[in-house]
Amino acid sequence: MEKDNIIELELEEGVRQHCVVLGFFEIGDIEYVGLMPLETEDCYIFRYEEDEEMNPMLGAIETDEEFEKASAVLDELLEELYAEEE
Repeated sequence: MEKDNIIELELEEGVRQHCVVLGFFEIGDIEYVGLMPLETEDCYIFRYEEDEEMNPMLGAIETDEEFEKASAVLDELLEELYAEEE
C-alpha cells in the first residue's frame, strides 16, 4: 500500500480517520471516490470535486438510487483490481 493512497478524513466532531483511496470513478457527469478506513473493512463513497484552487472536496451522495449505482461501480472496480493482482 503506497503512502500516497492514504488520506486523512475529518469526520463529525473533529474525529480524524485515515483511509485508503480505493479509486476514483465517474457516473454521468459526477465523479466519486471510494475510501476504506484503515481500522475497519467498511467502504465509504463520496462525491468528489475540486475547488478553484484544486483542493479536494467530498460531498454526500444524495439518494439511495445514487448510492446503489455508485456502489455497483465501485464493486466492479475492486473486482478488476483484485483480478489483476491474482
